[in-house]
Amino acid sequence: MTKNGHGSGTISFLQLLKERRTRDAIYHAASYWDARASARSGLSRSLWPSNVYNELWDARQQALIVRTLGSLVDRRVLEKTAFDDALVLGCFSVACRSMAELETAMRNVSSAVRFGGRVMLLEPIHRSPLLRRVLPLGVEDWIGAANRAGLHLMGADRMGFVPVRLVCSVRDWPPWLMRPLFNAGEEALDRAPYLSPLADYKLLLFESRRASA
Repeated sequence: MTKNGHGSGTISFLQLLKERRTRDAIYHAASYWDARASARSGLSRSLWPSNVYNELWDARQQALIVRTLGSLVDRRVLEKTAFDDALVLGCFSVACRSMAELETAMRNVSSAVRFGGRVMLLEPIHRSPLLRRVLPLGVEDWIGAANRAGLHLMGADRMGFVPVRLVCSVRDWPPWLMRPLFNAGEEALDRAPYLSPLADYKLLLFESRRASA
């Protein structure tokens, strides 16, 4: 694995597919994440191999959080029991291997916020063998698990136009080329709700309807 001027590792699309085929075994192993952190630097340790792409992804993610939640000034975000809001970013889809584990995770995050508090999930939710991480469940399954945990759906959004992500995230193409491609994909998702199946990450915003522990 080589490193470029942005300090990220670059891999081929075939290497990425090979990793995805073994994800159920490796994503739960600490040694995999330790090796990945050693081989890469910057945001590529936990995101995509390309840090040029990662910078665009991170900015888009932050903009989506602000668009969904507004200002978080004076609001508690997972500080202690009865936090106002909770954000879950790309965790449950890797950490949970079954519906039962997802329901447990949903109950835990629901109990961490006050009644009426908000829980925002931004996760790669897919059944597709190519796009899913570990958990092979659809959006309706996630909403059902959240409902059973006392969370009521308030809104939904999306990000990560899959055709662009598959091409651009594996190596550091020049920013002048990457930026317009990335922005065009995200604008397409914003303007055309029917493209939601081509969004890698789905945003689900819930309100807690259960009292905190």
